[in-house]
Amino acid sequence: MSTTDAGTPRRPDSDTRPSVRRSWLPSRPTHAFAAGLLIGLGVCAVVAVLLLQSASVPFPVSYDDTRRPYGAMMADGDAKLLSSQCVPLEFDQVFGGACIEHVENGVSVHLGLSAPEEVQVVLQYDEHLRFEGYTALDDGAHTLNVRTNEAELKHSGDCDYNLHFVDDRSTGSPIRLRVLASEDVLFETSISPEG
Repeated sequence: MSTTDAGTPRRPDSDTRPSVRRSWLPSRPTHAFAAGLLIGLGVCAVVAVLLLQSASVPFPVSYDDTRRPYGAMMADGDAKLLSSQCVPLEFDQVFGGACIEHVENGVSVHLGLSAPEEVQVVLQYDEHLRFEGYTALDDGAHTLNVRTNEAELKHSGDCDYNLHFVDDRSTGSPIRLRVLASEDVLFETSISPEG
């Protein structure tokens, strides 16, 4: 160590001392930005996984009006099942099937349809049934017209539907199913909880 003319020790120049960084932060702003970005992405990924795991009903990530649930859906999974009947719909104009489930105070109609041209599925019911809501999944163009005692679904393409009705009777009410193409009746049946 050198001394000054007065004999006091001189401090070493700052550039001769070894540089010791005591900070855990990155040395450059770009490194700090990258570290923050990685931490942010990691937190977002963890939150997304937790939200997806807590979802009770899987819906498509993106959906349009043809995939939106309409009305208040029947959510009582403990309702007593009265009957479940499925009918195939296999014609030149449409391919698929319909399953009708009668439960205490409700009816669920599950439709799977594939039709290159527009077909109509008409559900007719008495005053004891009331339309509650429906979901349309997959692809396909459709419109649903609901009147007092009738629900008419116009469909083309490939799509699955779930239609729900509330029933005033705990013993179940009959429902009539008709399938039409160009005003021609392809199929017609009446389904009651008795079978």
